[in-house]
Amino acid sequence: MLNRLKMNDGWKISLRISVTMLAMTLLVGAVFYFTRMELPVLFAAVPVYFILASVVLGYVVNKNMAKKELISIGGMMGIRSLFVFGALLVLVAGLFFDKGHAVGFTILFVGFYIVFSIFETQALVMLNKKKDIQ
Repeated sequence: MLNRLKMNDGWKISLRISVTMLAMTLLVGAVFYFTRMELPVLFAAVPVYFILASVVLGYVVNKNMAKKELISIGGMMGIRSLFVFGALLVLVAGLFFDKGHAVGFTILFVGFYIVFSIFETQALVMLNKKKDIQ
């Protein structure tokens, strides 16, 4: 039973991130609605990217939890680089397609990125804790 719980840790993290991103999306949508401000064109791409990234992170955590060895620093940096590169693509696309809302889009994106980074760091540090190697 304990091994089953350990295998599901990645999906728990993914679910926590996804729910947080959806809550942030609803909060931002409500703020924009009640202040009668216009949402950036590609705003929906931001939470979608971070939810997809959380699924990838959950998969990586589950895959590495099944192994009996710690993740290397290079492995952690590779995972982080993958997420940073994807985030930069979303940011550049949002700025390119909607130059009129560049500042607002960037502020929203940075807010989502900071929250995702907190969860990502917790997940990657969890992978580096000592495991029960038998």
